[in-house]
Amino acid sequence: MRPAALAGRCTRVIEGALQWGRTRCSAHSGRGIPRPCPVTTHRLHTRSIERACGWETAVVRRRGGGTLRRDVWVRSVAGAADGRGGLQGDGRASVVLRVDGMKCGGCVAAVERRLMGVPGVHTAEVNLLTGTAVVHLDASAVSTSDLESNGVPSPQVQRLQKALSEGGFSAREPPAGHADGPAQGPAEAQSTLAQQAAREAAEASRRALVAFPLAVAATALHLAHAGLLPAALATGLHCAGPWFAAALGATAVFGPGRQLLIDGIKKLRALEPNMNSLVMCGAVSSLVAGVAQLLHPALGLPACYASEPAMLLGFVLAGRAAEARARAACMTDVGAVASLLPADARLCVGDRTLSVRAAGLKPGDVVVVRAGEAFPADGVVVMGKCWAQEGAFTGEPTAVRREEGDSVMAGVTNRDGMVRVRVTKPPAQSLAAGILREVERAQARRAPLQSIADKIAGRFCVGVMATSLATLLFWSTAGATLFPQVVAGNPPALLAARLAVGVLVVACPCSMGLATPTAVLVATSLAARRGVLIRGGDVLERLAKVDTVMLDKTGTITHGELRVEDVEPVECAAMFERSELRVLSLAAAVEQASTHPAAKAIVQHAREREVHVPEVTNAVTVAGEGAYGTVEGQQVYVGSLRWVRKQAGYGIGVPKQTTSDQVEVAVAVEGLGLVGVIRARDTVRTEAGATVEALQGMGMRTCMLSGDRKHPVNACAKVVGIHADDAFWGVSPLGKAGLLRAMAAEEDHVAMVGDGLNDAPAMLAADVGVAVQGGLDATRQVAGVVLMGDRINSLPLAFSLARSTVRTIKQNLAWSLAYNVVALPAAAGVLLPVCGAALEPAIGAGCMALSSIAVVGNSLRLRWTHRERRGTTARARRYI
Repeated sequence: MRPAALAGRCTRVIEGALQWGRTRCSAHSGRGIPRPCPVTTHRLHTRSIERACGWETAVVRRRGGGTLRRDVWVRSVAGAADGRGGLQGDGRASVVLRVDGMKCGGCVAAVERRLMGVPGVHTAEVNLLTGTAVVHLDASAVSTSDLESNGVPSPQVQRLQKALSEGGFSAREPPAGHADGPAQGPAEAQSTLAQQAAREAAEASRRALVAFPLAVAATALHLAHAGLLPAALATGLHCAGPWFAAALGATAVFGPGRQLLIDGIKKLRALEPNMNSLVMCGAVSSLVAGVAQLLHPALGLPACYASEPAMLLGFVLAGRAAEARARAACMTDVGAVASLLPADARLCVGDRTLSVRAAGLKPGDVVVVRAGEAFPADGVVVMGKCWAQEGAFTGEPTAVRREEGDSVMAGVTNRDGMVRVRVTKPPAQSLAAGILREVERAQARRAPLQSIADKIAGRFCVGVMATSLATLLFWSTAGATLFPQVVAGNPPALLAARLAVGVLVVACPCSMGLATPTAVLVATSLAARRGVLIRGGDVLERLAKVDTVMLDKTGTITHGELRVEDVEPVECAAMFERSELRVLSLAAAVEQASTHPAAKAIVQHAREREVHVPEVTNAVTVAGEGAYGTVEGQQVYVGSLRWVRKQAGYGIGVPKQTTSDQVEVAVAVEGLGLVGVIRARDTVRTEAGATVEALQGMGMRTCMLSGDRKHPVNACAKVVGIHADDAFWGVSPLGKAGLLRAMAAEEDHVAMVGDGLNDAPAMLAADVGVAVQGGLDATRQVAGVVLMGDRINSLPLAFSLARSTVRTIKQNLAWSLAYNVVALPAAAGVLLPVCGAALEPAIGAGCMALSSIAVVGNSLRLRWTHRERRGTTARARRYI
């Protein structure tokens, strides 16, 4: 999403309004970049745009340094992206479906084709690993009557389910608690998914265990036929004869391989062949050939040929079992996030306490939370005190004191004390539940690299079946004539059949289908556990390309609120107690009722230092100047230095000079004059310097952006280690967006880190938007990454994990493609004329299984290796 001129028609209108020979307007970025010219000329032409198009323009000027050319003015066109000028907005609804029956990348492509064929579907994103499909619906295709109370268009869901069932797949909506329903909570929904993955892994293991002895027996038959077993054992196996081999093959196909057979047939009937279709074609063709040999011995096939399906399915099912266990391990990461939310709660009903399902809590309910338990829903403490461990959401390592009137979040652990909490939101609408939903949607969003793999896998099975048929025809006819030495001593039909079966079973679209989703699932789950919400594989891929990080100053590098850093008592009459605490107590007394940021900072500082604050009477606030009141019989003035001196006299003390980035609050007593000065500043976060150093150590250019004045911005940049040329000051929200577009024009990949809606335009203009603290609520629609805590020290982790993940995805795809490129020709007999070697079907099945296991295992390696890749400096390691 970019606030840009999104159509070529818009760019032509803009260029026509400028009437400039060398104006370039990008329909992708919304930039119109004319040649440098005087300011008045630029104003003339931007007014032309506004009159002709009805769009707003913003101007940003970048002086010197960096990657931008000197004295270049960049005009950003805002408004063409929000529906004005004839362009329609997004206006789409979305629904998440659980899809059963997907086995490989070919299934992913088939599901997408089925979903896209339903009227009203705009896009569909399918994830093989999690078994989910996120379907984006056009709002124009969903009538108001289609919407239920939870906003899900049920008739449309039924149409989607019908389309998938026709293709041999089954689909259902997530558990009720997954959205907003009370039947099942978010934690239970995710736990159900993890349990389902564990059950599937257990079932796959059972099928593999049943297939194992059949595969051993089939292997023994082959060894006996080849004369590689002791004579006594070989004689016994020969006596068993071809009927025993046929029994082994049939048992394997209709026993542990029954599910593969049924699914493969369904997909073939729907003209959507998948991996199971290939495996079962190979197994059934071998079994049919073996039975044909029993009925017609003149065919000349080996007596043990009918046992080939047992060996084949033994390898395949062993690989499926290992793959299922790896998937279950991936789902464990998501389950760890879900485990933060308790399943049960203690509900107060009169004088009794009842144990109820947490998912059924409603606003207004009062629950009891004891030490060691987690809060079941967002709420407010109404009785008691406790220490809440909020690190999973805020990144704060120490527990925070919570007492009456304080808010608490679902999933936070009560470390000490017992409290009563009044529920303010249902558990399904809590921050923790929102994180779980965002993590799941992120895992369903497909990375661009995966699109390439899915396009290949979508037609892969059809191509493999065609290759198998071509192999059968070639080696049974022309191949026997062209290469007689290859088929010498063997019937051509037997060789052709074995090679055709080998082609079917050695092909592996599964590894291509799993290459991206396994890595994305591990990375997004791991990031969520560390307080970083990454909204999909596409975001990970863009995040990995970032080479410039633009940090907002206020609220991101700084705390975003004034904090007292200096209390200076000045020399005055002898009867006044000259001390910091006395000055602070007088100021806090007068400022208690004020809403000014400086007043709040003074009162908070007095509370932190446990200063006694006396009572104040006759308190009066003077807008723009300060406040005064009577404290312990003395008239006290608190405000600007000029104003308090005017009210109470100069006195004899002279305060020290205040720096340009400090806010100065003077304190004076009538009759004594000035008695002290309190200085406050929007202080820099303690972790900001180490975070910037870590980013620079990763080879990134770090910049700072602010609407503040020059001196405070440069002072802050100096503290955290950002070069003065990379500190931009006095920039408006639209100006921020224009600046980022200008940097993008210089081929920089920029991430914008901000904390509020005023940063939203810049986040939209950046390659990746990163929201800090309240980003999940305030900027979730524009931020691709959300740092869940009130700290930015997890920012290097997000970039390093993204780079590691993309590197892993590329390794997986490279391995998958290389395997298939090498294995398929070898199985088809390309090497037979050269070295007389070809892949046996059973060995090919083992290679196919190992290919999928290698991809999943490489993705799981992220859980153990990302720490070594996350930073380059010792200081960075302390904060990641």
